[in-house]
Amino acid sequence: MPISWSDAMVWAAQSPQAANEAFNITNGDVFEWCNAWPALAETLGVETGPDEQTSVAAYLNANADVWDRIVAKHDLRSKNLRELVGQGDQHADFAFAFGASAGPRAFVSTIKLRQAGFAGTIDTESSFCNALQSLIDRKFLPARPK
Repeated sequence: MPISWSDAMVWAAQSPQAANEAFNITNGDVFEWCNAWPALAETLGVETGPDEQTSVAAYLNANADVWDRIVAKHDLRSKNLRELVGQGDQHADFAFAFGASAGPRAFVSTIKLRQAGFAGTIDTESSFCNALQSLIDRKFLPARPK
């Protein structure tokens, strides 16, 4: 059974070692988006594009009409793009450091979490692919082309 972030939160709520402590809860693997694009594209049944900086928020705003056509073509449950993504596009721009100057890579250590007794892990790439597949299965995203 795969481990989820919620498993770490349940552990922290119940574990005496976690009382009054703060932990970094991340997947624990070294992860860069450029390495994950091929697996994500395969899950969605699309080709990868060029690896270039793009504002997710600006891209979604400029292509809202494209989403409307996709929804109509595939009879998706997510009729409105803003309803589907909420503020996720703005979070993505922050997480991808869109517009930020290049700097050192940031790695978040989970050593303290492991030393306190939580040993669960999950592969980031698999986690994102599984999340996308769940959205496909629930008709929020179109199925892979056959």
